[in-house]
Amino acid sequence: MAKGHKGYVQRQLTPDLEKQLCEAFARGSTQRDACALAHLSLATFTYWMRKGETGHEDYVSFALHIRAAESRWSNKLLEDLQSAIDQGLETKGLQWLLEKRRWKDYDPRALLAHRAAKSAREAAKNANLAALNDSALHDQMIAALKGAAQNNEALRAKLAALSTEDEDDERLEDPSVPE
Repeated sequence: MAKGHKGYVQRQLTPDLEKQLCEAFARGSTQRDACALAHLSLATFTYWMRKGETGHEDYVSFALHIRAAESRWSNKLLEDLQSAIDQGLETKGLQWLLEKRRWKDYDPRALLAHRAAKSAREAAKNANLAALNDSALHDQMIAALKGAAQNNEALRAKLAALSTEDEDDERLEDPSVPE
């Protein structure tokens, strides 16, 4: 078999490989660990997931099964966390694990950073839209484009004149060039 990325054997997506990966994710493995257990490069796994999430028919069910397995692990962890809370047990370890593995969903700092970045993107987009709607700016942009077009025409005329002058100079210098 041909060697692929970082020495891993190039693999085809098979039901057995999908089952192996799903079992690893259901146990809480990271993508890197699940791929190592299945002797699959992380790059290949990421490529397959991207294809599935963008609707490529051969990979859609694969991506759905992987996401479901990841969710099973998260749900199990949430059940364990709720049980520990109900029993009055220590929950910091479970909270830490949940925040580290599903940080986009459960880490309050990441959530705040995500919201701040989203707000900044929306503010920039709104500022750009407001600028486009500003008729004075619009008029300035049109005038600048017209000026650039006129300059472009003037430059073409000068270039044509210079190239004609160069041809005339060559004829004067070289008597073998016919007039």
